[in-house]
Amino acid sequence: MRSTGLKLQLVKGNKIVFEMPLGIHEWNQKRLEEEIEEIEEEIGAVEALHDLFSNRTRIKMLCEITKRSNPRFTELMEELDANQKVIYDSLQKMMKNDLVERIERHPRNVHYRLSQLGFASILMCAATLRVMEEIERGLENED
Repeated sequence: MRSTGLKLQLVKGNKIVFEMPLGIHEWNQKRLEEEIEEIEEEIGAVEALHDLFSNRTRIKMLCEITKRSNPRFTELMEELDANQKVIYDSLQKMMKNDLVERIERHPRNVHYRLSQLGFASILMCAATLRVMEEIERGLENED
């Protein structure tokens, strides 16, 4: 199997703070083991993220909150065509995990917005999809 040549970089200003090759053969074995050990050490966080992003309604809700400017609870219910309990439970879970913030302008005028972590999380989902598409295109071109 040939190299994908793909890598992810996290850049702050002009400085690369994190870089990760996306081809299995492009990894140094020691560094790969360190990354896997870190995942194992943070298994609770990995599990929580997986749980959050394995639910269609929560993903759609994060997308909706991203597209809208601070939507209200009822707007989320209407847009997602979901009942009050589903929206409430999803929002509670996302707030507990610091993905969404509640903005209370008045007790009957509550809005929601993405936190910085929530915004980064939804963008990472988009980036993951793009990476997977690029790898699939590369595999198709090998055939």
